[in-house]
This record gives sequence, C-alpha cells and structure tokens, in this order.
Amino acid sequence: MSSRPWYVDERAHHLAIVHLTRRDDLVVRSAPEDERPGFLVTITSGGHHWRVFGVDLRAELAPFAAGAEHSLSDHERELFRDIPFPVIQLVFDVRRDDGRFRWIKEPVAGAEGAGLRLTRSGALRPFDRATLDEVVTAVSEWYERGR
Repeated sequence: MSSRPWYVDERAHHLAIVHLTRRDDLVVRSAPEDERPGFLVTITSGGHHWRVFGVDLRAELAPFAAGAEHSLSDHERELFRDIPFPVIQLVFDVRRDDGRFRWIKEPVAGAEGAGLRLTRSGALRPFDRATLDEVVTAVSEWYERGR
C-alpha cells in the first residue's frame, strides 16, 4: 500500500491538463491508464492535425530543490527509446501547484536533418505558458524539418 495520499496522481493529472490547455491550438488526450507517455498532445495550428508530442507525468509532494534533476530508470529509457515523436516530462509539486519540465525525447537538428535525442536525466525548469510556447515551437519546427 502506498504512503502517498490518494489524490496525488489525480491532482497532477488535472494540473497538467490545466497547463497544457492554456493554448487553444493544443488537443490533449489522456493515454489509457498505466500507459506512457500519459498524454498525447496534438498541435492543430496552421491546419496541421498530426503534429503530436507526448507528456510523461510525475507527481511530487515536496518543493523542488534548486537545480533539481529527474532521471529515467533503465526500464523507462527502454520504454521511451522507440517512441517516434518528441516527449516531455512534467513534474508537479501537487501541494504548491508548481510545475517543472524537461525533455525526454528532445527534437534536434543535425547535418542529416531532424532527429530526437533521448535524455536519461536533465534539470527541471519551471513550466509556465512561455515554456509551453517554447515546447510547441520546438515540436512544430521538428515536424517542419521533416523529422
């Protein structure tokens, strides 16, 4: 039995929806229970309807330390390795409604075109509207470059 309060994961789920729906051009769909990433987000601006990124969600009960990082386990790394689209991780301190973000599969541009970099760990950055805009721009540009 978990020592976490019953509402922790559900509250993080709803906080993610609130943050992600701050943009009218995003359609947020929850994945089936226990599937990851937990959300598939479609960018609909510009007449596009298949520009998708994933959101892996985590819930915390304590404030974030300065420079906090979040890491993937070996199992999680294998899970995300074959996903063919960008994925971010959102971590919410559900007692303070504080959201943090990092890339799991980051869109990158290289000499041979666009690609995705799987990151095992990374610093958590504050997640606000400006950060969401950066994510949407990066994902849209990745699709424009032809993946």
